[in-house]
Amino acid sequence: MKKVRIISPIVYYVTFFFINIFNSYILTSGLLHYNLSTYNPVSGNFFCFLGDFGVLLMLFMAVSLIFKKHRGKCNALLVITLVLTLLILFLTAFSNMFSMFFSFSQLSSFKNPAQGSLILEYTIYILNMFKEPDMYIHVILVLIFIAMRFFVNTDYERSFLKTSKKLISFASSFLFMLIPLIILNVNARNTIQEVSMSGLYGSSYAGTYNYYLYAASETIFERNEKPMTKKEKDNIEKFLEAHLTDENDTNAYTNLAYGKNLVILQLEAFNNFVINLKVDGVEITPNLNKLVNESYYNNRFYSTAGIGNTSDCEFGVFTGLYPNGNDLAVFSCDGKKYETIAKDFSEAGYETFSIHGNDGAFYNRQVQHIDTYHFDEHYDKKKLVNRIKSRNEQVEIFGDWMSDDCLLQESIKIFDEFNKKEKPFFAYDILVTSHTPFIKNNKIEKLNLKNLTELASACLDYYHYVDKAIGHFFETLRNDYKGLYDNTVFVIYGDHTSSILRRDIQSITKKKISDVDYQLTMQNVPLIIHCPAIFSPNSEKPKVSGQVDIYPTMVNLFGIDSKYTFGHDIFGDETSLIYSPRTLDLIYEDYVILTASKDVYYLNKNSKISQKNINNLIKQFENYKYYNDLVMRKNYFK
Repeated sequence: MKKVRIISPIVYYVTFFFINIFNSYILTSGLLHYNLSTYNPVSGNFFCFLGDFGVLLMLFMAVSLIFKKHRGKCNALLVITLVLTLLILFLTAFSNMFSMFFSFSQLSSFKNPAQGSLILEYTIYILNMFKEPDMYIHVILVLIFIAMRFFVNTDYERSFLKTSKKLISFASSFLFMLIPLIILNVNARNTIQEVSMSGLYGSSYAGTYNYYLYAASETIFERNEKPMTKKEKDNIEKFLEAHLTDENDTNAYTNLAYGKNLVILQLEAFNNFVINLKVDGVEITPNLNKLVNESYYNNRFYSTAGIGNTSDCEFGVFTGLYPNGNDLAVFSCDGKKYETIAKDFSEAGYETFSIHGNDGAFYNRQVQHIDTYHFDEHYDKKKLVNRIKSRNEQVEIFGDWMSDDCLLQESIKIFDEFNKKEKPFFAYDILVTSHTPFIKNNKIEKLNLKNLTELASACLDYYHYVDKAIGHFFETLRNDYKGLYDNTVFVIYGDHTSSILRRDIQSITKKKISDVDYQLTMQNVPLIIHCPAIFSPNSEKPKVSGQVDIYPTMVNLFGIDSKYTFGHDIFGDETSLIYSPRTLDLIYEDYVILTASKDVYYLNKNSKISQKNINNLIKQFENYKYYNDLVMRKNYFK
């Protein structure tokens, strides 16, 4: 049967440009991306289109110069389109998980041992995303392009351009690429993007392909960071001086926990929506719900972690500074001169230590928790396993990590050893079992909840397990270590989003949620402060707060001296500045300001804010973030 060749090569070439520019536009515009806070460039999308057109023109002309016949050109353009579509799909999946674009600096996460073992699980997790419209639209387009290839008349001999014009066009493509990049860097000068430019910002202003080609070249050639100038040092020191702790800044909770122990439990990927949640009549977190009714509970508490997830959360809690969002703070912002909560408690006579049921090299905790964050000791999986086996007891391991229940029960024994020294201690426990992508585990009880997505069901199963572990933890303390329990303040909070998708949330709540509501739900994590001698339920009205506020709140509560106050005391009168390092959304009591687009989303429909006030709040935020990020980029505390 004779093949039908009805499509002119020029139509295929034009389609090459259209599909790839359209894919980039869909990605950066946010039309189908409900979890991205997208930019509205002053120039519209002109320079974004121009930059990507330049890249595509460069590739097209290179192909035209290499291949003389249309068959070779069409085949090469098909391969290029497949590669570019894979890039778009990767960025789409990445943004679905993290609410931001990929940055090459994030490759440092592979320094973690066992990171590679999660690739298969994350692959399955990503494949699950292909039910989302922002994923399959790109797949449909590339399938159309593949199908078109079978109908192109590649026997058409006419050449559309002479070699001289091809070379001129090839050279011109670099100009089309360069102009948006120059404008991008000029616009970013003296702004937060100059200090830590996000991939979404760069792609929105210079084109996705163009920006990532530029970013890749910077990474490959390792452009060194310029040393800190005298002006930058002076500005940083002015910023730090403005945040020196005021000893007269006290409130009703100052010193109430003086001399008590402090135990902080960091819950892995634990969102606040699960508190007091019932599905099919099943209470997902009965033990945490009971604890909420006995404690101070803040349901307006938000994660301030960037792409570094758990490690970024630790950085924010320990230092009170925000991670910049793009880089893993633990690898790019280490230093021995940071003022930290562990350092302050140590100087006040406390024994300080952190506990995590993973390899000590994961996020380099065995070094960073000692050198950068100033804990006296870090208990990793090896130390914990050796302790348990020395008593001829069984160790419960889930995948590469110690189970939360096993870790918490061993933690109690460590607490008791320090407690017997009659010296207060500060312990930081990092839980890990509910780490996405929720690897199948027969030891995790299946709740068998109905009408949920597979991911939502797995998430709630894991949350239920973590809740049981915490219930067992407090039951053991109350029954067997009453003195220790009574003399300790317990802080429990979630570190970052669980990365479940909007359809997963909607299958749980049975309600449709807007784009911004989804973003807020994912950033909202629980905060519980438990000490019956100090806190009673509903003793304080919850106000918008974040993880950077834990440091100033705890040092005030315990009467501990600290040099700087970043963030704000949760129990103080001052309003805290809370923003997401990922989306750069500003979160307030009655509204959310999307700083990328300058749009406002009202949580209280009766509230209203003027454009002037919006601009002032954005300006205040940008000023704070600029110097917050500059402190770290210039390694001031190195």
